[in-house]
Amino acid sequence: MSPKVRIDETTLMPKPEATRAFQRLQYLQLQQDTLACKENPEPYIDKPHLLEDNEAEELCHKCPLIQACYQFAVANDEQWGVWGGINFTSATYIEELFE
Repeated sequence: MSPKVRIDETTLMPKPEATRAFQRLQYLQLQQDTLACKENPEPYIDKPHLLEDNEAEELCHKCPLIQACYQFAVANDEQWGVWGGINFTSATYIEELFE
């Protein structure tokens, strides 16, 4: 099983906390039989801009990795995709960061 994030760890995650968060998320993913984001990654990674904020929450609300996923996204300064039930692509999320 490969991690859901399609990135090169050494290139895109130079910060140690992001690397640790990625490794933790990858380890936890390997413990799971199925994850919605692995079975159908399109709404999470390829087309998050088409989702409303509540749809992003609904995609992830039952996932046992929601917290680890969110922590990775924050540590890695993600600006695209649905991570831990938050649509990091959404204008609402971006506006909330600067309030």
